[in-house]
Parts: sequence; C-alpha cells; structure tokens
Amino acid sequence: MTAFPVKSSGVDKSFSELLMQLHEEIQQHLVRLEPRLQAEVLDFVLFLEQKQQESLGKPAIDDEEALNIHAQLMDQYADAFAKLAQ
Repeated sequence: MTAFPVKSSGVDKSFSELLMQLHEEIQQHLVRLEPRLQAEVLDFVLFLEQKQQESLGKPAIDDEEALNIHAQLMDQYADAFAKLAQ
C-alpha cells in the first residue's frame, strides 16, 4: 500500500513514523506550489474523501453480481478444458 520504503538504512520504522514521514513529504511539496495549485490539491483531497466515504457504505459487488461472475468463469473454464481435451 505504501509508496515509500518500510526500512530506512536497515532500521524498521513503525507505521506511525511512516505516516509522519509521508505527511511531512506531502507538506514539503505542497508549500512549493502557488496558492492556486494548493487550492486544486485541496479540491482533489476533498474529492478523494468523498469517494472513500461513498465506497465505505457499499460493497464492491453484490451477491448477484458475484454469482454472475462465477458462472461466467465456470463457463470459460469449461470451454478451455473442452479445447484442451481435443
């Protein structure tokens, strides 16, 4: 999940230290941007928060959709094995 190393100079870092490091790195980049671009970053962060909040309440797929996907895969497997058997 993280885009930054878990080990630095061979020393394990705790998750909270990694989060702090990420926070500081984001902040360092953010202060280099002009205010207009900082506002765009904020808009994007708010969009991501909304997207996350919406996804927390919904399963990725419902049971019916999962069963349909399963049926399609079983059909594809059957076709593939039938071709292999020829």
